[in-house]
Amino acid sequence: MRIFNLNYCLLLTLAFSGIFNLVSGQRSGTSAKINKHELRWTAPITTQFTESEVRSFLWFEGASYDASKEFLPVYNEQKKLPDGSNSATATLQNAVYTPLDAASLAVLGNAASYLGSEAIVTCNFALSRKEPIASVSVLPLRKNPSNGQIEKLVSFTLDIRGNTN
Repeated sequence: MRIFNLNYCLLLTLAFSGIFNLVSGQRSGTSAKINKHELRWTAPITTQFTESEVRSFLWFEGASYDASKEFLPVYNEQKKLPDGSNSATATLQNAVYTPLDAASLAVLGNAASYLGSEAIVTCNFALSRKEPIASVSVLPLRKNPSNGQIEKLVSFTLDIRGNTN
């Protein structure tokens, strides 16, 4: 059983992914940013909060967690947008899913009630030092609409667009 300090892991993940994404964000004359991603899932991790409280979580490299949804894993990305953008949209394309294994299903438990027929994408627009950015999160799990099986997102393209409405 692997034991991780979840708060420490989350802090490091957010710090490194946020710094990397902001530093590697590229400017472009177009309003679209299309990025291909692969999520590297592992077996569930186990975290010991206190001597008597131990909890397991679904895990992929770079995962953050949504406390409002029973700590389901979330993929986060921030991208700089073209100057003049005043809103942003993000869409998931070329999504590839694989079924969750038995151990992951056991860890998921009642959190499955938050899942829909597709991964949930949320996009927020913000200004950072007067620069427009999009902050995107993806809940990379779904209930397959054809068979009801719970699946994890393993690869996808994220189309992030800056808009000038």
